[in-house]
Amino acid sequence: MKRIFLNLFFLILITSFSYSVVKIDKIGVVNLDLIIETVFSGKSKTIQDIKKEKEEFQSNLEKLEENIMKYNEAKLKETDEAKKMAIQKKIEELKQQYNEYYKLKSYQIEQKINNIKGPILKEIYAIVTKIAELEGYTVIFDIKTDGLFYYYPEHDITTKVIEYFKKNF
Repeated sequence: MKRIFLNLFFLILITSFSYSVVKIDKIGVVNLDLIIETVFSGKSKTIQDIKKEKEEFQSNLEKLEENIMKYNEAKLKETDEAKKMAIQKKIEELKQQYNEYYKLKSYQIEQKINNIKGPILKEIYAIVTKIAELEGYTVIFDIKTDGLFYYYPEHDITTKVIEYFKKNF
């Protein structure tokens, strides 16, 4: 929903530019996720904790997947129909556990990310604005935005933003 709103905003923004005196000369892109990971992950304990939580989350998902695969293999080898049914029931329980865990944990992690993104995005926005103004960019898009279909790599200012943070903070 957020991405749809951003895409709509950018479409309106570009449309309004085309009807005004402003000429779009230079469009750039930036990878906000990469900037956050590169610049802020070492400086913020919260980001480090979220990173660890993501790794633990992925590890737990892999363990659940392995268990499901083991039960599937056991089911294939089993000849007794009653035991097959019991194994299938266990597989279904594990799949449900996987889905519930995935939904809950990914939601929790996403909430933590959203809580810290606001202040970080303000800092990044200020630097992106400064670089865009200095280098004559008219519009800057986030690479991860759904509406971005193609970009020319030379217009990616992500490394410039990261370098600015490293030099000045």
